[in-house]
Amino acid sequence: MVQDVERLSTYVLLVLWVVFFAVNSLMIGWLLGVMAMTSEYSSQSIITSLTVNPRRVMFMNTKALVLVLVTFLASFVGVLVAWGCAWLMVHGAFSSGAQSFSNNMAAVEMVGSTRPFQPTWGWVGAILMA
Repeated sequence: MVQDVERLSTYVLLVLWVVFFAVNSLMIGWLLGVMAMTSEYSSQSIITSLTVNPRRVMFMNTKALVLVLVTFLASFVGVLVAWGCAWLMVHGAFSSGAQSFSNNMAAVEMVGSTRPFQPTWGWVGAILMA
């Protein structure tokens, strides 16, 4: 029974990691893509870039490839840092002063309660219900 719960929690963490990575990649990609294109048009440097390399398709594909690589690296680092912080919080590296909450504090913070069908009060509700 305990092994099933541990295996399920591992799968849930893996799915959450993939979802966070995808969302993080999209947001960073949108931000960097807008910045990469609008900065060239606003400063008129795209004229120089296209003069040096007049094949527009190759120029845009190269720019997109660099954007994808930078986005992937930035997202990967961001997700690893977030995962590391979450792991430290779940495994009790940071004490909240109430040792009875150490095992389920992550669930209380994310959902609002460790019991199903209970109003979500967040961390204030967890302290009041202790």
